[in-house]
Amino acid sequence: MTQKQLEQVKEDYVDIVFDGPPGPESGRFVEVENAQGKSISFGEWIERPDGYWALRVPQQSAGCPSEARERKAMLADREDVPRCDSRGWTKTDRWFLTHAIWRNCLGSYQPETGVRSVVDGAIQDDFRLMQHGCDQFERIEPIILQALDKDWGADRIACFIEWQAKRLRLRPRLL
Repeated sequence: MTQKQLEQVKEDYVDIVFDGPPGPESGRFVEVENAQGKSISFGEWIERPDGYWALRVPQQSAGCPSEARERKAMLADREDVPRCDSRGWTKTDRWFLTHAIWRNCLGSYQPETGVRSVVDGAIQDDFRLMQHGCDQFERIEPIILQALDKDWGADRIACFIEWQAKRLRLRPRLL
């Protein structure tokens, strides 16, 4: 997977492609592409009463403020709404790790790591979740990678990390 493709894992988007930059003689419309660079049908071409043509895109698809986005923004800081805070990702020649912390209204604080294998540079769909309870991801990541290389299962790795965290007195940061 290329660096550009890895960035797309973090954020999906749509490109409206033109054959030149904006300016007094702007480029012409070429196509609309998804985050993987494939041409997509996105919206509908309409002729407006003022004589212009427009590519009309539904508001939920356009990235414009919509009811769903406004609701998400309104709930973002509320403590009574479950949420997941991403803590980054790492890709090696064999593994793709994503780190996150889940929180809920009852005070839950659950650090976890998602794992997918990498074959010939491509991230596979074989997702496994490790709920290990340690939010010091930079310290436990080498342990996770070594254990994966030894074909340990997700539960075994999570138990080992919990044991190591207690042994080393790694306390949650609660950030």
